[in-house]
Parts: sequence; structure tokens; C-alpha cells
Amino acid sequence: MVILDYNCEESELYRRDARGFAGAPLIWCYLANLGGAPHMVAPLRKVNARMNTVLGEGGCLVGGSTL
Repeated sequence: MVILDYNCEESELYRRDARGFAGAPLIWCYLANLGGAPHMVAPLRKVNARMNTVLGEGGCLVGGSTL
């Protein structure tokens, strides 16, 4: 099982549990097309900062995605 933690640019749910989803593999996601209304807007600095932080932590992260 791999857990997709959607909406990480606003709330990283895996951080609510000290073990990060009990150690399950995790994909950090930014879902920009929520509700089928694509737009060319994103909190790019926030996404970049959070992605760099999570990549530096290691842990259970197995990937990242922006949709």
C-alpha cells in the first residue's frame, strides 16, 4: 500500500501522526485540478519550500506529485 497525501501545500496530513501514517510509504501531492477546474495558479514558493523540507527529512517518502 502507498498512501497519497493530497493537498500537501495546505495541510500535510502525515505530520499529524509522529510515525507518518504508521510508516507506510507516502507520496506527497499537490492537487491543483480539484473539481475539474484547471487554472495556472499555484502557491509555488510554498510548494517548493515544503517539497524541499520533506525531501530532506527522508522517512517514508517514496515520491511526489503535482496534478
